[in-house]
Formats: sequence, structure tokens, C-alpha cells
Amino acid sequence: MSNTNTRRPYLLEIDVMRIILILGVLLTHTQSTMSNATDVNSVSRAVFSYTHLMLHFTRMGFVFITGLVLMWRYYQRPFNWFLFWKRRYVRIGIPYIFWISIYLIGIMLIKQQSLSSFWPQWLDTIMHGSQFYMYYLFMIAQLYLVFPIFRWLFEQFEQQHQLILLLSLVLQLLLVATIKYGHPTNGEHPLLGVIFWHYGTDPLMYQLYFVLGAYSAVHYQSVTRLIDQFGRQLSAIAVGLSVMSIGLYWFDLQILHLNHHQAESIHQPFMVIMDVAMILMVWYVGRCYVDWQADKKHNLGLHYSGQLVFGIYLMQTIMLTILAGMLRLINWPSWVYLFLTPITFCSVFGGTYLLVAMVSRSTILRPLVGLKLTNDEGKLKSY
Repeated sequence: MSNTNTRRPYLLEIDVMRIILILGVLLTHTQSTMSNATDVNSVSRAVFSYTHLMLHFTRMGFVFITGLVLMWRYYQRPFNWFLFWKRRYVRIGIPYIFWISIYLIGIMLIKQQSLSSFWPQWLDTIMHGSQFYMYYLFMIAQLYLVFPIFRWLFEQFEQQHQLILLLSLVLQLLLVATIKYGHPTNGEHPLLGVIFWHYGTDPLMYQLYFVLGAYSAVHYQSVTRLIDQFGRQLSAIAVGLSVMSIGLYWFDLQILHLNHHQAESIHQPFMVIMDVAMILMVWYVGRCYVDWQADKKHNLGLHYSGQLVFGIYLMQTIMLTILAGMLRLINWPSWVYLFLTPITFCSVFGGTYLLVAMVSRSTILRPLVGLKLTNDEGKLKSY
């Protein structure tokens, strides 16, 4: 990637990736909500459990996109880190604090709890991102903090980028192997307990996907050439690995005798390989879709939906809470919930999309879903 002051072109394939990934996120969360309504010993609960890992690459996919777009924009360019942090933290900080506050008040009113306990819960959630799926924003905030280190590393060692990527892969496999087989948080390993205490929101546990995204940005032409050439074969491998995750869940339960939570963990060596393959497959799909739909007007509509993805992630709790509340009012056979999952997913996604779209129309409310105050729909916006 050359050192130039001209703005690099906007990658519409990233918007396609965002849309696919957020669909996976909402499907996973809808599936979990429906699963909670089934009998624990039912076939439907087993189906939900055994297929749970198939779509659990989405979190890593968003980390990959973060690494890609940041390096795409800032690699080998004059840059003010303080302005970067100000811009990024304002963008995620305002909705992070706002929605945590709103959701906590709403939950306390629904449960008829005393508002005197609001501030302790609020502070704990703010400090850990432990509710309402805010863990991702908490982790991304940490990645923003250390991004200058990644940028410096890639610029100082321009001839060793492949080695950096290889070392990142080895480190990732060691980390997830330790989580799976070392059980570092059970108190038996004091040092490991400190390192892995909050591994779910620790950016170190997602560093491979960020590095892979950064590497892909710096070597965009060569990486996309390979993806375009071998995309179909890669997609077949990715789908195959996704199906194999069903066997991984069985292996964890029946052979390793792990509990349900451990068997569903995304932090497993097999999942690292599957995640990378699935991310690259989604990238390939995004590139194919953009090539297929080359019309400018259509691309602006695609970009608009891509810009709403962050807001969809923030506001998904509303529709998921409504769904959970409705499920508590009924008592149907477990198989009904399984067959209704596609319908409920469409309702959750469609309802959330409409809510975010309405908020995006208001200049004052746009920052609450991570958008700028200006609403220039006639042009592509920067990352």
C-alpha cells in the first residue's frame, strides 16, 4: 500500500459483510431466546444447542472489519492519535452510556425493582459491558486504545508482515487452548486466573482477527486476488467447518465431559480455524455481491443499510426483550419454538431495522446509533 495523502476508495464489500454479520448476530441471539423457552430435555433444545456454534464467528468478523478499516484509513499516513481517540470514543461512548442507562431503567421498571440500586448496577455495567450485549463495545474501546501499537508494528516491520500474522495465529491458538483445556478461571492457577480473568472482553483474546484485518488492508490487492480466485473452494471449506462444529459440541460434551457452557464456548482451537474461514467466505460473498450490483443508486442503498448496522447492534435488546416477554406468556410444545425461530428472527431483525432507521432520520438522535449529525444520503461516508 503506497504512502499517499489521497483518500483511499470506500470498500462497499465491507457494508455487505456488516449486514451479513449482523444478521448472524441477531439470529444467534434470537435462537438463544427461543431455546430458553424449550424444555431442557427436549429434542428442540438439543437442536438449538448443537447448532449454536455454527454462527458464532460473527463477533470475530466484526473485529476483523475493525482492524481492516482502521488500517485501510490510517496506515502510512500523518495522524493525530488524540483526535483519533476523541472521534472514536465519542462515537461509541455516547450510545454506550445512553443505551445502558435506558435498558437498566427499563429492566428495573419491568421487574418493579427499587431505583435505589440503579447506580451500582449502572457503574458495574459501564465498567465491564456485562449486560445488553455491550461487551463488544467495551472490547472495541480497548482495541481503539492499542491501535497505535498495531499501526507502529506494521509500519516498522514492513518486510515481516507475514511473520507477524503467523505469530498472531500461534498466539491465538495458545490462548484458546489454555482457555479450553487449562480452565484458567477456576482458581487453581493464580497467574492464569489474572491473565484470563475477563477473557470474554479482553482484546488479547481477539488479536488474531484484528491483525488479520490489518494485514488484509495493507496487502489488499494480493489478498483479494487470492480470495477472488479461490473463493468457491474457501466457501466450501468454511461451510464444512461450520457443520463440523456440531460434532465439536458433541465431542466436548461426551468425550471431554465439559459442561454446556464450556462446550458452547467460542474460545476453542477448532473455532479459530472455522472463524477465519467463515470471515474470508463472507468477504468473498461481499465482493461478489458488489460486483453483481454495480448500479450506483443501489450501492447507496446498500451503504445506508451498512451504516445502520451499529445501531441495529445497539437496539437489538428492545426487540429481543419484547420477544422474551411474549414467550413467558405462552406455554407451547418445545417443537413449536424451534419451527417458529425463522419467523421470530425476521420479526426481531425487521423491527430493529425500522427502529434504527427512524432514529437515523432525526438529526438530534443520530449519535445515539453511532451516526454523524449530518445526513448526507447522496454520498458514501468514511469509516
